[in-house]
Amino acid sequence: MARRLVYSPFNGPAQRRIDRALEMAKTVGADGAVWFCHWGCKHTLGGARLGKKALEEAGLPTLLLDGDSCDRGFGGEGQAATRMEAFLEVLEGMA
Repeated sequence: MARRLVYSPFNGPAQRRIDRALEMAKTVGADGAVWFCHWGCKHTLGGARLGKKALEEAGLPTLLLDGDSCDRGFGGEGQAATRMEAFLEVLEGMA
């Protein structure tokens, strides 16, 4: 369990998360990526732009979607849904 926690892409430097995202996208043949940024996690927010840049350089359109995954009352569901729909339209237009 300790090994899983220590080497998790969600632990350690942002580059570890970026590398894992690129690896997973390649494995599944992704057409795009959504990078969720939890408002309470400075590490996630800080690495988001770096992740977006790396994913887009690899040819994957990327949506940075932020919110509070712990507080359902944050009130951003409508905005998140609108942004996701627009992103899906972009991906469909690329097909």
